[in-house]
Amino acid sequence: MWVYREIGNYKIGQPSELETWAFYRDGERIKIVVSRATADTLDVGKLGPWRAESTLIYEGSIRGDIGTGAVTIHAVPAAPLANPDDALPDTITCRSETLDIAPARSVRMRLGKTSCGDVGRWEPSNARVPTRVVSCTAPPGWQLRVASPPGLERIFISDDCEHHDAYRLGTDELAPFRIPPPRDDD
Repeated sequence: MWVYREIGNYKIGQPSELETWAFYRDGERIKIVVSRATADTLDVGKLGPWRAESTLIYEGSIRGDIGTGAVTIHAVPAAPLANPDDALPDTITCRSETLDIAPARSVRMRLGKTSCGDVGRWEPSNARVPTRVVSCTAPPGWQLRVASPPGLERIFISDDCEHHDAYRLGTDELAPFRIPPPRDDD
């Protein structure tokens, strides 16, 4: 099993988004479950309860050995899609790689007091864990990184413009992911 979770956190008043991908392999068969939820953004780094929005299931074939090279995935929706943009690419190729990932429960902090263009950093700032991930790609530019449970999390934070976008190790339950920015009076 491979897992990926993406958290999109937006400015106060806009819903934040959570998308979870789970890949289940059984021999040469694969099942991919994509669950989506939203939560109200109450304050910087503070969300209301998650509300389930949709679950998509894809089934198909997987060939190859990730341990010795690459795997190729062909998966189609198990039910008709309401949105054609939810279709997966025809062929997905996945390869194993090792990346330095922030530890689970790391949180994003701004580097300064500005919002636009501030790429932020993880806290603790110097901690990285060499992690075996599976990078899946398909033309033109489709990419998804997954890992063994509890998986990999991509944190995307935007306050009217993107400024934090990074990976950390997953946790069984979604851990806090953001520290409020410094206030003008700090």
